[in-house]
Amino acid sequence: MGKILFVDDQNEILELLRKKMQKTSFEVEFASSGSEALEKLMKSDIDVLVTDIMMHGMNGLDLIDETQKMYPELVKIVLSGNAQVSSIIDAINEGHVYRYIIKPWKIDEDAIEILSKAVEEAGIRKIKNNLKNEIYINIKELNNLRKYSEWELIDYDGRSILKDTGLGVEDYQERKIDSIGGDIRIRYKEES
Repeated sequence: MGKILFVDDQNEILELLRKKMQKTSFEVEFASSGSEALEKLMKSDIDVLVTDIMMHGMNGLDLIDETQKMYPELVKIVLSGNAQVSSIIDAINEGHVYRYIIKPWKIDEDAIEILSKAVEEAGIRKIKNNLKNEIYINIKELNNLRKYSEWELIDYDGRSILKDTGLGVEDYQERKIDSIGGDIRIRYKEES
């Protein structure tokens, strides 16, 4: 269903979370420090990060800042029994924090719903990121058309989408490019 990483420097909190999360369909991992969390993020495809704010070493807000640089699509939830309101509000306003939850957090149906929505949000962010990458690749591909003396983009039905000069029945080459909307081919003629 989704992979969630819980981060807290209090082992008893992690144990409690471990027991409560066994009853869910989520795949879960646990880290007892910010640096351990960063190691786990490098090794595993995590969808949601749930972190305490007050931790020894790297605190939760520093962890969120670091993960925002490396994994901007990662959904981040802050847990805290200590209200550092201005810092948390800044992180929320900057779009780095998906949800702020005050400790103690009762793992009940509402908590499972929050985690489910966070996993869903992670999926949406990944799709958006993939679409951005695909659009970038397609724009790059279109820019490469400049090197041909004549070219034409053809959709999956063989209709011309876009062209620079007409390509007749003379010899041309054709290749497929991946596209969001389906198969698109480039028909082109190399300069003689």
